[in-house]
Amino acid sequence: MLTFLARRLLYAIPMLWAVLTITFLVIRVAPGDIAYVILGEFATTEAIEGLRERLGLNQPLWRQYTDFLTQYGRGELGVSLKNSTPIADQLARVIPYTVDLAVSAIAVALVIGIPLGMLAAVNRGRWVDDAIRIFSLLGVSTQAFYLGVLLMLLFGVQLQVFPIIGGGTLSDLESRLAHLALPALSLGLIEASFLTRITRSAMLDVIHLDYVRTARAKGVKNWRVMIVHAFRTALLPVVTVAGLFAGTLLGGAVLTETVFSRPGLGKFLLDSIQSRDYPALEAGILVFAVAVVAVNLVVDACYALIDPRIRY
Repeated sequence: MLTFLARRLLYAIPMLWAVLTITFLVIRVAPGDIAYVILGEFATTEAIEGLRERLGLNQPLWRQYTDFLTQYGRGELGVSLKNSTPIADQLARVIPYTVDLAVSAIAVALVIGIPLGMLAAVNRGRWVDDAIRIFSLLGVSTQAFYLGVLLMLLFGVQLQVFPIIGGGTLSDLESRLAHLALPALSLGLIEASFLTRITRSAMLDVIHLDYVRTARAKGVKNWRVMIVHAFRTALLPVVTVAGLFAGTLLGGAVLTETVFSRPGLGKFLLDSIQSRDYPALEAGILVFAVAVVAVNLVVDACYALIDPRIRY
């Protein structure tokens, strides 16, 4: 098991290097002068040359690339061009909000999607199956930001149960949970619809296999057959979809964070693009890549635990 995870971790190193290289090339090789784009058309020549020297843009491209890799290799994320503050401090303030949103939305999706998918598979062709399939179809067809607006109008404006703007205070757990409820629910319900469809399809593929019929023939209770015998075999595609969703959320649900004016990695990346803060943008993309790699490693570990044959 440890050898399997170590091998997967080694695979992540060239992946991170590729992400850093592509990010560097896209920003540096794009048409136009980066310093001119950042400062605007009314900037003086002296200001543009000063910024070019500060960013190292007056160096050859290969030298810029080696300095770029060396900086991140030392764990230095640089300083923001927007407010001249360390980018690491800015990320430390926004990442907890994104982690809260990702974990909560995944929990909502798992708690709702997996039981509904199993229930639909067990009652295939009945009204329960039809109702659950309609729910999943509506969820797949709905955008998260649109559902977020509806939840804001219902629970924030009409019922005034939850706040609709902001992310709360990090040191105040009650405030964080109150501001987290609506965005987590809007994202979690959308993902729950996907998990419902995936779980139903996976369960239908295994509930008629020989070992499931054998367990029933031995007199094992139906709920135990579904959970212990059938669900474990059907769990691999469910873990895959949940892992993809988690990676996207950790990278930042931009639209949801924008709708709820919630600080997070997605909104940080969007603000960096709008303000042309390229060092902050590069650091944010790196954090996103690390998050996706970490989620993939966790998914691989889950694969190995579910099906030991994968380790070999």
